[in-house]
Amino acid sequence: MKFIAGCIGFFTLAASAVAGDRVVTQEVKKEPTKFTKGSFEASYDSAMLFGLSNPNHYIIAPQMISGLWQPFERSDKWWLPDAFSVGAFGIAIPIVHGPETFYGGGGLMARLRWLPTDYPISFVADWRMGMGAIDSVDKRDTQGQDFTFVLQASGAIEWQATERMSVRLGVMWNHLSNAELSEPEHRNVGLDAIGPQLGFGYQF
Repeated sequence: MKFIAGCIGFFTLAASAVAGDRVVTQEVKKEPTKFTKGSFEASYDSAMLFGLSNPNHYIIAPQMISGLWQPFERSDKWWLPDAFSVGAFGIAIPIVHGPETFYGGGGLMARLRWLPTDYPISFVADWRMGMGAIDSVDKRDTQGQDFTFVLQASGAIEWQATERMSVRLGVMWNHLSNAELSEPEHRNVGLDAIGPQLGFGYQF
């Protein structure tokens, strides 16, 4: 009888310890803090874009590094994006096909996110506006001068691979123009290009 009582006591203590561990685990578990007010995100995006109207048939490969900060709490309104971030970016554009060879610059950007609660998939929209320099050439239908403005807009589907790391695939539009600053000496033709985009993000 003592042996049986001892076994019962042992198993009772073991069960209590396991239950206690579960309670502690539940107490220390916290919700992910990503995309909340004050959070920071580092982002890298790469694209291969094809010229739309310029007769030089440009092909460009923009590479962007961005730092973003979220100034507001996540929205609970259905008609607003769940998360809104602002930041700065640096850009390098190798020109795969076209009269020029390279563009470099930087500027400001905004990122909107729509975040379904039950899935690790979200929709992301980016808007970038900046300036920089291109190695302009004196040929027909080129950019006219070195100093050039850049505008970008993109939309992507994003997969939250881990609690902090995300991968996105989408479509990007890119516009280069000197806003007619080169005229009348050189015609401001500008360049519009569109194509696929791949990006990675890490939330702090």
